[in-house]
Amino acid sequence: MNAPDREVVPSLLCPEDPWAGDEVRYTPGDWGNGRRYGMDLDPQAWGVADRRAHGLLREVVEGRRAARDPELHAALAQLLVPTALKHDTRPPRVAEVEVPDEVLTDVVEDVVPDLAMTVERVWGDEPDAPLGAWAALACLGVAIEGRRPLDIWADEETDRELVRSARVIDASPPCLWVDGRPAIPFSRRWTPPSAPPGVYVARAYRVRDGWAFAARVDLASAPAVGPLLRRLEVELWDHRRIERRASFEDMLRARSAVPYRTAVEATRTGLGGRASTARTL
Repeated sequence: MNAPDREVVPSLLCPEDPWAGDEVRYTPGDWGNGRRYGMDLDPQAWGVADRRAHGLLREVVEGRRAARDPELHAALAQLLVPTALKHDTRPPRVAEVEVPDEVLTDVVEDVVPDLAMTVERVWGDEPDAPLGAWAALACLGVAIEGRRPLDIWADEETDRELVRSARVIDASPPCLWVDGRPAIPFSRRWTPPSAPPGVYVARAYRVRDGWAFAARVDLASAPAVGPLLRRLEVELWDHRRIERRASFEDMLRARSAVPYRTAVEATRTGLGGRASTARTL
């Protein structure tokens, strides 16, 4: 019997995104979603166009094509994939209690079979991953059969107040924070009036008396905003093959490992430097 078509070593999948997991492989978008917004491709033509668009987007990540390449944007337009940056204007829910990163880390440790390799999705191939990096895995499909640790835990945890609060964290998109402000374009409604100083990636979430931060990973320096934002734009366009209405924050939720590992790797490869604070939208 042939082995499954999966790589054991993540760095073999995409050299320019070396700690990505199996998610960099082609996964079909949603033909029905495209049809709802007026796409006129039949399923067979859509399948060819969808795979081609994904391949062109991977070429951008791999540095073989520019993000503004006309061929790429023609392929996205054929699928009715919008490229404009749109933000989530819904108000965030409020957690009943704060959920320490230790709780999220315990959830991950209980159900993820290969922790040392899995944390590379967030932290890269460096020793001593911080607590926040382990906590960030709770919202990724890295447990048995591709399930998310948070969902497995939520099915069994008797403290429902804690579970509901963890769900609020799950709904809160991760962001790069620099000196108390988001360093990438970010929805104003999901931005606290102030944040702790420093440079870090974390999920800001509402609590009864203000805001808290979960899955915080501190960085040695602030990565340059331009390359990070271009990388996240590519993920947004790819995610919109599935849901055309997806906001920037929707993508950050769905592909939450990307802002972590992209920011972390940028500080290790010379793309660091103090980032200016971006205006929230």
